[in-house]
Amino acid sequence: MAFAVALVTAGLLAGGRIGFNFFPAPEPSVLYANVNFVAGTDRARVDRFLDHLQATLEETDRALGGELVKMAVVRHGATIAGEHRAAAPTRRDR
Repeated sequence: MAFAVALVTAGLLAGGRIGFNFFPAPEPSVLYANVNFVAGTDRARVDRFLDHLQATLEETDRALGGELVKMAVVRHGATIAGEHRAAAPTRRDR
């Protein structure tokens, strides 16, 4: 009887009817937030949004106990057009 139960269990696992994960994948340690604005958007509006995004990130970090966010990288004005690439990166270390 025990052999039959083991055989059925092995069949269900092998057939994918029962999910099993011996080592679950860890949560990702990197979060990306990509934002696109339409051409001609006022720079002040973009600055306000990026400031809001940074403040929200810091608030969330505090709410989850702090010390989770090690570094935040902001690229303001990055664009790709043909072979021309312009960027004004800003790096905010914590």
